[in-house]
Amino acid sequence: MEAMTAGLPVVCSPNTGSVVRDGVDGFLVAYDDTERAADCLLQLARDPGRRLAMGRSAAARAASFDLDYYSGALAAVLERLRGG
Repeated sequence: MEAMTAGLPVVCSPNTGSVVRDGVDGFLVAYDDTERAADCLLQLARDPGRRLAMGRSAAARAASFDLDYYSGALAAVLERLRGG
């Protein structure tokens, strides 16, 4: 999330509980697929336009996970725990 906030596209595994949307804010790659991870990094290195667009998208996505988002998510969990 820190990288996204800084406007950087992310290459990560879905196992991270990631908020990254594959091909939009970065790339989701199986944790053991090192060849695909390397390919994604090369794509970003070779295509500055795509890298910048994905970085802008990543920053906007990260900004959506603000205090209002987390307080709403917490309230929903508490409501479910309460049986409501």
